[in-house]
Amino acid sequence: MVIINPGYFREEAVEFINTLGPVKHIITSTASHGEGIVNASKIWPEAKLYGVNSAPPMHDVDGRIKFDYFIGEDGEGMREQEREAVASMLNEFKVYRLQGHQFKETLLYHKPTKTLHGLTDMVAAGTKSRFPNFFSSLYFFSLGMSRRGGNLDEKLNTQAYFYIFTTDATKLAHSIVDVLDEDWEVASLGHGGRLEGQQGKHEIEHAFRWLFKRDAGGNVNVIYNINAFEKVVLPILFLQRYDLLSTVVGLAGAALKHSVRPVVESGAH
Repeated sequence: MVIINPGYFREEAVEFINTLGPVKHIITSTASHGEGIVNASKIWPEAKLYGVNSAPPMHDVDGRIKFDYFIGEDGEGMREQEREAVASMLNEFKVYRLQGHQFKETLLYHKPTKTLHGLTDMVAAGTKSRFPNFFSSLYFFSLGMSRRGGNLDEKLNTQAYFYIFTTDATKLAHSIVDVLDEDWEVASLGHGGRLEGQQGKHEIEHAFRWLFKRDAGGNVNVIYNINAFEKVVLPILFLQRYDLLSTVVGLAGAALKHSVRPVVESGAH
C-alpha cells in the first residue's frame, strides 16, 4: 500500500488502514509538508520513505528521518540502490513538476486509477461562507486567502503568497495546463478535497485565473501581474503568517469570551 502526502492519523484511522494491508511506501510531494511523513514513519517504520526534488530542498526533515528515495521528474527514484524493489510502484505514476515556481511542487498521477494527487500547497478550498464575520476575514487574510480578485466562497482558491514565489509565469502556466490536459478522472488535493471530471478541471483552472486564461481554441494567454504593494506586503505576510494567525485567534477568543459573560441577576442580598 502507498500513502501519499500523509497528515496526522487518529488511532481508528491507523487501525482501518492496517486492515487494508501493509503500508510499504510513504510519499510526500512537497517540501513544506514534511511533518506528516515524520509522523507516518513512526507509525509504519518498515515503509520506504519518498521525497521529491523541491525547493526549499527536502533532505532529511531536520535530521528526524532519512529518505530512501527522491522522485525525479521521470518518476524514477534518484538513488541507485534497491531501485528494482520500487520500480514497479513508481512506474504506476506519472510525475508532474510545476516549473516556474520556487516551491516546485510535484504532482503524482496514478495511471491505473486515473487519480491525480497533489496541489497540496498551491490551492485550498474556499471556506469564507462558513465564517462570515470580521475575525474570519482576518484569519483568511493571514493565510493569504483574501486577495485581489479572490472570492473565498468559490470551490478553490490559490493563496496570494504564490504571486511572489512565481519565477516564470509562462512556465508555471504551461505546467498547470499539462496537468489539466491529463486524462485524470479524480483529483485528491491536500487542502482542496476531492474533485471529479471536467468540472474538477474547470475549478482548478479557475483557481489560477490570476495566472493564465485559455481562449476558445485552447491557446494559453499568460496574464500574471503583481503590483508594487503586493511585492512589499506579501513577503512580510508570508514570514509572519503564524504570528498573525495566533494574534487573530487570540483576539477572536477574547471577543467571544466577552460576548458570553455570565449575567448576574440583581436583587436584594
